Amino acid sequence: MKRIALLLVCNLLVLSAFAQSEQWSVTGNSTLLNLKNKNLENVEGSPYLKEGNFTKGTIIKNGKEINNMDLRYNAFHDRVEVLVKEDEVYETTKSDNIEFMIDGQLVKAIPYLVRGKVNTGFLFCLSCEDGIDLYKRYYKEYLEPETGATGYHKDKPARFIEHEELYIKTPEMEYPQALEHSKRKIARQLGGNEDQLTAFIKSEDLDLKEDIDNIKLVNYYRTIQID
Repeated sequence: MKRIALLLVCNLLVLSAFAQSEQWSVTGNSTLLNLKNKNLENVEGSPYLKEGNFTKGTIIKNGKEINNMDLRYNAFHDRVEVLVKEDEVYETTKSDNIEFMIDGQLVKAIPYLVRGKVNTGFLFCLSCEDGIDLYKRYYKEYLEPETGATGYHKDKPARFIEHEELYIKTPEMEYPQALEHSKRKIARQLGGNEDQLTAFIKSEDLDLKEDIDNIKLVNYYRTIQID
């Protein structure tokens, strides 16, 4: 049997799980969230990925796993939330030694560059290996309701708008940075093998607006770096 005990003492949350008589624990600064008064009935969209549904996932600390946890990602507040029991939801810590598996994707809280400034937040791994990592960043923007300027214009309700960005990290980069948009700029950004990368993009007819083709390019880049 597995059991999970969470204690909130001096703003510290201790997550504990027992599996096969062995205790796994995650400790860090965390917060019990008050979600009872959050009224989103008149708001289009959701601040969450997957519309706020919890899915079974894994919390990983220093390589040790707590499985079968109810997790979701709040893309508006940039936080991973854990459902402990009904109406008891905790925000997890952002720590470089704690990772999450959500819907089969590895999620890390790491520093990355946003418009020249370092921000620490959650990035989703698309292809992360050998120090060459491709991440996706999800974030949501809240827009206030708008009243139509005239009788011919419709009112717009409050709404959440979802945004996605790809980030790349190579051994030469101190932090992950936003992946360029054009094929030539991406090849130049990866550096050192621009001609090979450009030829590969052309030969494979890659559409770098698609995640799967960016993954193919990064995987190829990794092989020529190793060679």
